Amino acid sequence: MSAVSSPRGGTHNLHTLHGDVLHEILLLSPDRKSLWHLILTHPAVYHAFQERRRLILRTVFKTEASLSRLKMDAVDSFLDRLQVKIPIDAAALREALWPRFEPQLPALLPSRWATALLLCYHSSNLKDEALTFTKRTTTKLLNHALPPTREARTFARAAIRTYVAANLAEDALQFQEAFLYRLDPRSSEHSLWTKELVPRYRALKGPEQALQLQRSHWELYQTTLGPNSDITLDWARSIVHEHQCAGDHQQAILFHQRVRNTLDPTTAQYVAWSRQQIQMLQKLNRTEEALLVTEDVWRNLQPDSAGYRAWTAQLSAQYEAVGRANAAVAVCEAAWTTIKTRLDRSPNDEAWKYHAHGTALMLAKAYRRNGRKEDALALEAIAKSLRAL
Repeated sequence: MSAVSSPRGGTHNLHTLHGDVLHEILLLSPDRKSLWHLILTHPAVYHAFQERRRLILRTVFKTEASLSRLKMDAVDSFLDRLQVKIPIDAAALREALWPRFEPQLPALLPSRWATALLLCYHSSNLKDEALTFTKRTTTKLLNHALPPTREARTFARAAIRTYVAANLAEDALQFQEAFLYRLDPRSSEHSLWTKELVPRYRALKGPEQALQLQRSHWELYQTTLGPNSDITLDWARSIVHEHQCAGDHQQAILFHQRVRNTLDPTTAQYVAWSRQQIQMLQKLNRTEEALLVTEDVWRNLQPDSAGYRAWTAQLSAQYEAVGRANAAVAVCEAAWTTIKTRLDRSPNDEAWKYHAHGTALMLAKAYRRNGRKEDALALEAIAKSLRAL
């Protein structure tokens, strides 16, 4: 081991130097390999390293990287391969090169690097550093003109968790809202981000504000994606559910009707929303209103529409339930006349034979319920002949 001269003429071995001096010597190591060789020379040197491990590693790696002139993607790949097992070491190594990456936020690689560094801080229990880094980096993300990349969104979620862990729920909410405005409302990510925002609104601002947030975004998606969009309808269902959970069934029905009225009556979505509205009205014993919805659906169906006969049967049953026996028979007769006309045009069409057979039996049952036995027998005979064809 080398010796150094004392100011008084004596000499000291390296390991006898004061810790502050050892720290300065360790910081001068040109690379990590030299550093490891140095700290293994004596336990005293190793202990000096341990006292300021993060600072020394960060400084040495920064020096090493500056000398090697590695590209950022090469450094990133190197650190991934290195698989540093001690979290604080990983934090130090990533901190060393963060100044290279920071100016390029929110590009892909810098955003991924930021997430990794924040994770290292958390893994090392460096809570203050994690929060300081989060505040600085989120500000840069929000000030950038480019739309956030997927990696930037991943960091943003990690940042929100950092704010929450620091009991800064309001800060988390403010950042989450601000970041949402940077996302394209036509993307599924925008909807997912807003979904995550709703429970935080509910917790911090109350259920009314959370409901208003949902309504405003339903209107946004209705404008940008269209009323029949899966995302738009998903938000509409959430709002209906919100009203129902609050026990406000009247508002749930009114909003449900509003959504249904925006839908194309020829679509499956319209039929599905109508079916749900009928069930909601029937649960509240609003039978006449439920009947009006069923009538509306049936009028918009074609004989070859999926569920035409089922809706005819349902409408007939609802007429029966409110004492409108003639209307119950009439709707079945109308369906039979329409389908029989189609069959007459295409007598060899197996699909129309099948539909005609089922509709004839349905009308026969309606006749029997209303005491028209002879008419029922006639329709049953027609149904039997259709089955034999």
